[in-house]
Amino acid sequence: MDHKYHVQREVTTYYRHIPHVPEHFTVNPLLLSGMSEKDFVMSFRQFTGIMGRMYRDMELRPEAYGVMIVDINLVNENKEDGNLAKASWRSVKRLGDVIAAIGKLGESAVCGLKITVADFKTALKKVNKVHLILSRLMDFGFTIGGFDGDKIAKHAESIVITFPDNPLLMTVIKAYALTDSFQGNDPHEFYYFDYKRVAERAKLPEYCTVRDLAALLDENNGELLLALNSYFADQIKLAAHYKDDTIEYYLKNKRVARYIIDFHTLEVQVILKLKNMDNYLDLVQSLPPGLRCYFERDGCHYCGFQNATVDWCKFRLSWTLDGRRRNACSFESFNFNQPRSEDAEPMMKLMMREYQIPG
Repeated sequence: MDHKYHVQREVTTYYRHIPHVPEHFTVNPLLLSGMSEKDFVMSFRQFTGIMGRMYRDMELRPEAYGVMIVDINLVNENKEDGNLAKASWRSVKRLGDVIAAIGKLGESAVCGLKITVADFKTALKKVNKVHLILSRLMDFGFTIGGFDGDKIAKHAESIVITFPDNPLLMTVIKAYALTDSFQGNDPHEFYYFDYKRVAERAKLPEYCTVRDLAALLDENNGELLLALNSYFADQIKLAAHYKDDTIEYYLKNKRVARYIIDFHTLEVQVILKLKNMDNYLDLVQSLPPGLRCYFERDGCHYCGFQNATVDWCKFRLSWTLDGRRRNACSFESFNFNQPRSEDAEPMMKLMMREYQIPG
């Protein structure tokens, strides 16, 4: 759809992040609260489906959620708290913030969660227009006793939130809100409603994060990620870590490769840290055209960064190809945009030659 506001584009990154919930996974038994694992998984899948639909609804009618409404053509890169796109992205979190408050503060009641109004208001004091989020929850099947769709009753001490179509859903929300992050270094994970937070973590498959990310991408990009991870992590034993929409690969605690996903577009970039190309020009010469072209470019800006001169820069790369000396910037040179899935193997060979990894 055509977007009029920054927030409409930004909210797409939220629903595109939501992992597909497996048909079966082992739930942390401490979270079951007496329900069967099958019922928990089914209810969790229903919960993430509702949240995904609400994000999509927010994209269609952002005014109904109280998020930041700013024309997408307006840009303010110098704003102290970030540019307008980032501020709009942050405003989407209000939906997850309300869900978190409901889950953390709610006490089990008949078919739902009972929440003390004073505690609820305190927890959400930095979130304006909370009533809009509550109203939207009602649009998607929740009932809120003590709330008339516009405001909480004046003298109400508590509200009770239920989901009549499946009362177990409220228990799942509480469990999700009280669990620790799966990716400890991802402060945004809660807002993506990741099933791995409620899973028995020791029983999750190896590289489950990689597999979940691959499933969110198109066929080429998903296959590329799976192939790269197989080559990098399994075959040449690089350590794989997830950080900020990126799978990072390390050799002896040094980051040597990255697979980066842009969730605005679902396009990807693979970055390889290479500098000794003269040692394996035979391999460079034989690369597929889509990879070889990156070695044919000159890209040094002679920018003077960190006291660099025309003759010296610690970030400058140099190599000879086709009889000509190339100078390029290490920050820009081997950032491969939208590689093909079949490029994974030659990328592995580059890493093996660069870092002298036995084959």
